Amino acid sequence: ATMSEHRRETAASIHNASSVDQQTETPDGLKYIRSHSLSTHLTGDKMISRHTSEVSPLQRFGVAKSKATDLFKRLSIQLTSTRDLFAKSSRQSECEELEMWREKSVGICDVIGRDSMKVAFFGRTSNGKSTVINAMLHQSILPSGIGHTTNCFCSVQGTDSPDAPYLLTPDSDERRNVETVQQLAHALHKGSSQQDLVIKVYWPREKCSLLKADVELLDSPGIDISPDSDVWIDKVCLDADVFVLISNAESTLMNTEKKFFHKVSEKLSKPNIFILNNRWDASAGEDPQIMADVRQQHLQRGMDFLSSELNVVDQRQAGDRVFFVSAKEALEERTRGPGAVKTEGFKGRLAEFEHFERKFEECLSKSAISTKFKQHAMKGLEISVETHNKLEQLERSSGAHRESCEAGLKQRRDELERLMSHQESFYQESDLTIRKLGAEVETMVDGAIRDEISNLNRVANDYTTMQFTTDNMDAFAEGLYSHVDESLDRNLMACCNTSVSQTLRQTQQQLLDSVQTAMPPDMRMAQSIVSKEDVSLSYELDCRKLCAGFRPDVQFRFSWGLVLVRRWLGLDINYYTGALLTPMRSHANTGGVAAQETQQSSSSLVLWAASAMTSSGIPSLWPAVTIAALTWQTIGWKVVAMFGTAIACLYGYERLCWTNRAREGMFKQQFVAFAADKLQLVVAVKSKDCKQQVQRELQHSVVQLKTMLDNAKEQLDGEISQLETDIQHHKQSEIQAHRYKNEMSYFKSELHKFMTDFQLHDSQDV
Repeated sequence: ATMSEHRRETAASIHNASSVDQQTETPDGLKYIRSHSLSTHLTGDKMISRHTSEVSPLQRFGVAKSKATDLFKRLSIQLTSTRDLFAKSSRQSECEELEMWREKSVGICDVIGRDSMKVAFFGRTSNGKSTVINAMLHQSILPSGIGHTTNCFCSVQGTDSPDAPYLLTPDSDERRNVETVQQLAHALHKGSSQQDLVIKVYWPREKCSLLKADVELLDSPGIDISPDSDVWIDKVCLDADVFVLISNAESTLMNTEKKFFHKVSEKLSKPNIFILNNRWDASAGEDPQIMADVRQQHLQRGMDFLSSELNVVDQRQAGDRVFFVSAKEALEERTRGPGAVKTEGFKGRLAEFEHFERKFEECLSKSAISTKFKQHAMKGLEISVETHNKLEQLERSSGAHRESCEAGLKQRRDELERLMSHQESFYQESDLTIRKLGAEVETMVDGAIRDEISNLNRVANDYTTMQFTTDNMDAFAEGLYSHVDESLDRNLMACCNTSVSQTLRQTQQQLLDSVQTAMPPDMRMAQSIVSKEDVSLSYELDCRKLCAGFRPDVQFRFSWGLVLVRRWLGLDINYYTGALLTPMRSHANTGGVAAQETQQSSSSLVLWAASAMTSSGIPSLWPAVTIAALTWQTIGWKVVAMFGTAIACLYGYERLCWTNRAREGMFKQQFVAFAADKLQLVVAVKSKDCKQQVQRELQHSVVQLKTMLDNAKEQLDGEISQLETDIQHHKQSEIQAHRYKNEMSYFKSELHKFMTDFQLHDSQDV
């Protein structure tokens, strides 16, 4: 009863308010009806708020749609930039995930752009569903009339296309003239459409404020003529924001209507349902008290149905969901102009229709904003939070990599500076080392060759392979040459090669250690450049070539007994050559030479005399004859005879001793004397050759070490350049990640503000 009185007072106040309504001009030149009871009024196709600082409920949906579209466009752009940033950091998995989110945000943006507020009108046949829609659109768009007129679903949407108005059918993309709605939707016409089809009517937006606000109005066949209500709900009703039940005011709610909305309530969680008791103009001329009781009865049943049976609103809210209107009168007033309807109580019914429109718009806008944008906003928050976390991780990892690269850069620069400093000193040190080693080798080889020259007589005497005769003297000489060459090479190699190789290895190892110390630990060679085998010095003395001018003389010559004198004095002197042959003195054997000089000085007189006598040889006996004559005159013939007998004995002894063995000894001594002279001439040359050979070997090692240093320097330069590039890359990634993270934080705050402004947060949300 209290609710009934409240509704009657509201209707009366609406009716009385019309007398005090006045036109007021807004700053933009439009006019609207200022009323204490109505929040808005439609003038032409403009909707102006009662308070100019506030937007209308339907405009609120448009604002939310525009804001949501802008937010998700920004999100897709930010995700694109973030994806590219992760791609530069070679994070493929994150790139794929970000690309998936970007595509999701683009899809959400497209869905939001297509989203509209959808209102589904249901009711029994001929209850005026199409008329209510036409009245709300201020134009007769859908077919209406007496009886069963709408045989299929008709969706009315706004469009900016220049081809409007037009319609589309499910089986064709052809844009048909809107006049054919009567043919496709009127049940009285032949060839009418199937009931579960949806015909989409596109009407110019500027001709209707509802359509301009992205409202889609869905007309339906009567729910009492088809058993396929479940199919209807699943196919066309699940995305509806508001349901309007058009009931006939001349009767009460029927079980068919209740059963249908029970199914709707089962499919959807607390759907928004309005009940319009249409054709309330039938109350005109009736007893007001009776009509008030009937109104109260319908009102209470409608409230109970919504609050108790369906449980979609509470009892207090249910009073603002049940209305008593005359859609036909409202349509005539809005299409034919003010004053076209003069039925008793019309203004009150029109005011309640407008009151319904206001409540409907508020509920529709709130419901549509929640259903169309809430899930998208929650998904946007989820994406932004995940992206923010990834950017934070990238910022931290980029910072850590940057610091690591900076530490590595400092280390590499220090190593390069140390390497370059050592490289310059190494070049000088290696040159000095090469010269020093060469001098040592030259001295060593020089001494060794001179020692071998001093021992040349022993080497020659060791040759016993061939027996010497005057017939095979050339072959004997060839064998002796080969024997001397082999002996000299073998002795020099044994004496020098091992020592030189050890010295070379030590020098190579010292240089390698010096280089390895200057190089970074990770660039040091695993293998050594130190020679594993002994160096093979090439002496190439070639006695055959040196002794090419050797001409031996092995003819017998009487020594006048000097052979016995030589044996008695222990001198290594051969007088068979006709001259005094002094052995070659080695520079290294100065002690032996001094002893020989002492012995030779003590018998110089005898040797001089012998030399004088043998200088002319045996065939020239005139010195002997002269001496014999002088002796004959001085000491007599006996002494001369005795002396002559002694000389004859000596001659016979020496002649008997002149064998092949003596000739071989004569040959070898002549060879030794000749070869020693020639070898003395090549000592310096061969020593220098060995020196250069060792220097080349060491120079090769030095070149390898220099190459190591150059390669290490080049590698360090490359690593330093790469580290500098990596530092810039990580620094740029860190900066961009920080900026994108802040942008994502700002986006989250904007999205939270959007959800707060449009009341999209759940009660448990922060």
